[in-house]
Order: sequence, then structure tokens, then C-alpha cells
Amino acid sequence: MITIQQVKAARALLGWKQSDLAKASGMSLPAIARLEQGGSSPRFDTIQAITQAFEKNGIEFTNETGVNLRRELFKIEVFEGKAAVHKIWDDVIAVLAAQGGGELLMCGMDERIWIKEYGDQLGEEIARRRQAGITHRLLIREGDNLCLGSNDVYRCAPDAVFGQTPYFVYADKFALINWGQPMKIVLIQSASVAETFRRQFEFNWANGTPVQNPKILFPILI
Repeated sequence: MITIQQVKAARALLGWKQSDLAKASGMSLPAIARLEQGGSSPRFDTIQAITQAFEKNGIEFTNETGVNLRRELFKIEVFEGKAAVHKIWDDVIAVLAAQGGGELLMCGMDERIWIKEYGDQLGEEIARRRQAGITHRLLIREGDNLCLGSNDVYRCAPDAVFGQTPYFVYADKFALINWGQPMKIVLIQSASVAETFRRQFEFNWANGTPVQNPKILFPILI
């Protein structure tokens, strides 16, 4: 169980006020203030909530008194061949389902290429994500109107910002997809890299336009 000193030290490392910790842990500000004053022994669930809030924001409690900023994980994997996509699809399910669901962002998508390479497997994959509580959004080229499922999850990006190389962003992972021969996917696990491309996606999504006259391949998935 972490100590009051560790709580204060962890707040200092993150530059948090007591109100920041209260918000992150789902506790009230007076409760945090009382805990740090040491007026009473905190309950186990209180300490657990505070510990989890710190750990989710990069704090590592190393021993009875130690507090560190956890080093960011940076891992690169390269997959080749047609099966590479299946490995990424499986990883999306495994990672996001373990979190109780989440969102997959896909940029630079040309559904005609995906249909040519993976056909009906796409409908099965969309259904599998839905079952796992995973949502998705896609950026396609301006003027394109081919959608696999609901057109509400698509936006069109102008040629000037449309990426020729597709990428996926989910959780703390970023996958860059190269359609060359052989096909290669570079998967990077890094919270900062994922956040950089997530922000890029959100900017282009906010400035994108709805799909005009959508042609929907799998209407059952709307």
C-alpha cells in the first residue's frame, strides 16, 4: 500500500494539484486533502483508486517509499505478407477488448484495395469488432463514396492532406501499412507516437466532409 509521502511525491512529479488527483481518481477534493493531512487511515479502495490514477498517468511505485516516472514503452514489430493484416486485426481485438472496448482510427483508406485483397473477410472483421465493443472511424479520399458499413463512421479528406499510406491508431499503438510486394506492416507501440497520429487524425476528421451518395457494401452492418 502506498504512503501519504508517495502520494505527495507522485503529485509533484506530475505537477498535479490536489484537484487534479481528485478528478483522476474519481474522489472528492476534500477527501484527497484529508488523506494528505494524515488525519485518518484511508480505506483500501481509496488507496487503490489513487494508485491506479497515478499508474495510468506514468507513475511507478518502486518500493515502500520510491516513486518514479515510468519510462515510455517503445516497441517496433514488422509483419510481412498477406497474413500481416490478420495479425493487426487480431491485435486490435486483443488490446481493445482487454480494455473493455475502445476505438480504432484508420486513415488513408481505399476500400477498393481492401475488398480486392480481403473480400468478405472485411464484413466478418467489422462484426467481430462490434462484438468486442470496438468502434472505428475512417478517413477516405475526397470524392470516394465506397463504404463497408455505416457511412457515419467515414469522412472524406482533401487530396492535400490525404495520406497515400494507410495507418491504424488504437490504444498506444500505431500501424503503418505498405501495400508493396511483399506487403509490410510496421507496428509501433508508443503512447507518444500513437497520440501524435491520433491528433493528426482528429484534425483531419474535424476538417473532413461527409461521404456524398455513399455506396455501402455491407448494409447489414449499418
